[in-house]
Amino acid sequence: MRRMSIVLLVMCLVAAISAEAAATQLGLGGFVGMNIPVAQDDASSGALFGFRARLEFMPRLGAEAFFTSLNQGESSVEVWGRDMTVDGGSINSFGLNLIFGSMSSAQGAHFHFTGGIGSYSISREGPPDESRFGYNFGPGLEIGLGKVSVEIDAKFHVITLDGGGTRKNVGISGGLNYYFGLGDTY
Repeated sequence: MRRMSIVLLVMCLVAAISAEAAATQLGLGGFVGMNIPVAQDDASSGALFGFRARLEFMPRLGAEAFFTSLNQGESSVEVWGRDMTVDGGSINSFGLNLIFGSMSSAQGAHFHFTGGIGSYSISREGPPDESRFGYNFGPGLEIGLGKVSVEIDAKFHVITLDGGGTRKNVGISGGLNYYFGLGDTY
């Protein structure tokens, strides 16, 4: 909870500083899609969903606070010569991303690249839940339709583990954003 408070505080500070600029946009959105674990025998593909609050504070530069839930499907693994079904579990993350490139409700297609850090909570049947640091990055395409835009993106999530290992997931999603113009738009 403390980390989320810090993320929200940073977003408010950025908004306050950016309010002085003539062109600031605040966008709220939600998304759904598919989570694909990478090189993990103990999980299969599952659904993902989340929401974001973004702020464009300079042309071609913005930030977004996000929450994403990555669900992982069951998998079959061999243990001592016997096949066992393993619960894939879920991963909930929240954090802050920087957005490089165009993001707005302006008409037409806008490409961007997103990258950031977050707190990832891993929940599975059996072992205790654990919270880990992670990061994500990936490209996106946003199609402006007025105050609403349609966004399609792909994010590569990397979660650090004890002993130097990582868990990796690719999320492919689509969603809608609604923009509140706080000034002139680009």
